[in-house]
Amino acid sequence: MERRAAAMRYYIEEALALAYGIVVSPKETLAVIVPEQRLREGIVIWSLSVMLSVVSVWVQWQDTAVWTAIAMYGGAAFCFAARILLYHGAARLLGRNGSMKSLAAAFCFTEIPLNLATLAGSFVFVAPELLVQAVSLAAGVWALVLDVWAVKETYTMGTGRSIAVLLLPLAAVAVLAAFVLLYVVFAVVSIFS
Repeated sequence: MERRAAAMRYYIEEALALAYGIVVSPKETLAVIVPEQRLREGIVIWSLSVMLSVVSVWVQWQDTAVWTAIAMYGGAAFCFAARILLYHGAARLLGRNGSMKSLAAAFCFTEIPLNLATLAGSFVFVAPELLVQAVSLAAGVWALVLDVWAVKETYTMGTGRSIAVLLLPLAAVAVLAAFVLLYVVFAVVSIFS
């Protein structure tokens, strides 16, 4: 039992040290996370940072907080897994080899700014709305830069290809949405003609 507690304490300390490293020196920290596939520490940090988002929801919707928290973790986990699969597939489509586990470990840490931005949204009641929006925008841009660096480090590719890996799934979704929209438009036109 004592050994498990010591191991858990070690993982939490390592996770916090890596999270601090993402803020202070992100490139060097990602260079450690990716080759070592630090997924355990990443999951600890991801869970804690998503918990910050849950706290912001708890403050705003107290009556439905438990169900909202459950939905947020489930939704966040689904979106996180889908993101990993889509980006790994896009990188493989561009001919690069890399580990999905390394990408997942890196993305666990690169989501920290996004979850902090969600937490910042709960301060809109006490802080100026423009300030909260500026902080959220800056956190989103920072998370995007971290994602590019994570893909670059995981698949050993240049910045341009890393950006292409991030944009390829978005382009595929946009094309799919355009086809669905065309289908709906033609269906409505055929009904009224």
